[in-house]
Amino acid sequence: MPNSIIAIGKEAFTDCYRLSEIKLSENLTDIGVSAFELCSNLSSVYISDLVAWCKIEFVDYLSNPLSSAHHLFLNGEEIKDLVIPKEITKIRDNTFSGCSELTSVTIDDNVTSIGNGAFSDCTSLTSITVPGSVTKIDGCAFSGCTGLTSVSLPSGLTSIASNMFYGCSALTSITIPNNVVSINERAFYWCRGLTTVTIPNSVVCIGDNAFDGCASLTSIDIPNSVTSIVNGAFYGCSSLASINIPNSVTSIGESAFRGCTSLFLETSEQPQTMENI
Repeated sequence: MPNSIIAIGKEAFTDCYRLSEIKLSENLTDIGVSAFELCSNLSSVYISDLVAWCKIEFVDYLSNPLSSAHHLFLNGEEIKDLVIPKEITKIRDNTFSGCSELTSVTIDDNVTSIGNGAFSDCTSLTSITVPGSVTKIDGCAFSGCTGLTSVSLPSGLTSIASNMFYGCSALTSITIPNNVVSINERAFYWCRGLTTVTIPNSVVCIGDNAFDGCASLTSIDIPNSVTSIVNGAFYGCSSLASINIPNSVTSIGESAFRGCTSLFLETSEQPQTMENI
C-alpha cells in the first residue's frame, strides 16, 4: 500500500477472501467499519513503524486487519514480545485486537489509558502488568485473552469496565485495586478458572452478570460499601460454597445466584430472607 494512503473507508476490503497479506502505509490514520471483514485467507499484516500503527483509529474490531490475519510483522519480524513505544500515551481502541501470537506486553509509564478492545483476543498473552500511570481501561480491553493467567492492575483505576476480562478462562485470581468503585456488567463473564477475587471496600456497584459463569470461584466477601447485588451477578458459579452478604445490601436481583449449586449462605444477621435468588 503506497504511503500516500491516509485512510481506508468502510468495508473497503470486505469479502476479499483471496487476500493473504497486506502492507499498510506509514501515514495511515483511519480505518473504517468492517474494512477487513470476511478476509478469511488474510494471514499477515506488515508495518514499518510501530508508533504510526499505534496512532491508527480503528473504528471497530473488524476494521483492524488483525481480526483476520492474527500475525503482525514489524520490518519483517513478527511481533511477539511487544514493547509499547515511549511516544504513545494512549493505547487506542482495537489496536492489537486479534493479535493471537502476542505473548508479552511491556507498557511504558507514559501511557495513561487503554482503549476498548485494545488487546482483545490476544490468545497467547499469558500475563500483563499495567503501570501506575494508567487511570482508565475501557471495556473489552482483555476480552477473549484465553491464555491470560495473571494481571496486575494499577492503583489509580476507579472502574473495572464492562467485559474487561470477558472469556479469560485461564485467569485464576484477581485483586481489585482499592480505588475501584464499580465492577461493571460482565467484567469477569465466563472466567471459568477464576478461584479467588478480592473486592475492596471502595466498591459500591457490581454490575449485571459481573461474575456470571465463574465456575471455579469458591468463596467471596461482599464489602459493606455494596448496597445491591444485581441481576445474574454470580449466575452459574457452581463451585461457590459460601458468600457473606453485609447489612448494607438492601436488594438482590433476578438470578443473582442461580446455578450456585454448592452455595452455603452466610449473612451478617440470621435469619435473613432472600428474594429472587
